[in-house]
Amino acid sequence: AIFRNSISLQAMLQGNTLNLTCEGKGIYRSYIVAEATQDKIDQLCNQLCS
Repeated sequence: AIFRNSISLQAMLQGNTLNLTCEGKGIYRSYIVAEATQDKIDQLCNQLCS
């Protein structure tokens, strides 16, 4: 889990599908990503949880 601004976030990668759950807000999204680099994951996390 990644913690940012006291929001708990879960990132799960399955093949090309990145599942992000923003537990603090109860938001869930799936992204199709060519390559899930840590930077890319952080970027999506920030968008999702902000």
